[in-house]
Amino acid sequence: VAVESHPGINITNDGGTPILATADGVVIKTSFSNELGRYIEVDHGNGYKTRYTHLNQKGITVKAGSKVKRGQTIGLMGNTAMVPMKADAPHVMYTVEHNGTYVNPADYFIASAYASPPEKPSE
Repeated sequence: VAVESHPGINITNDGGTPILATADGVVIKTSFSNELGRYIEVDHGNGYKTRYTHLNQKGITVKAGSKVKRGQTIGLMGNTAMVPMKADAPHVMYTVEHNGTYVNPADYFIASAYASPPEKPSE
């Protein structure tokens, strides 16, 4: 469960793995911080924002102001950060905010699995 000191979920994979937008929105920030490394923030409307951190050095593929669609590649997985220590393995920390409060991102993974149910086979 996400907590204030680490409000997201770390997802590991190979460096350079595409990071996809989890919902339609507008990129509000692409930046670097010692704690988050290279990161992207997306505003999805209705008080929802997501953040994708620790991206590859050259792995941000969108700019502030860009409209993004769910499933669109917005960055590449990396291991950037400096404080409190450099991240060792490639990963992305995924966070979700609603009206300025961090919420558990796992709730949105589960919901998104059912957002587009597969069609029933013909009989």
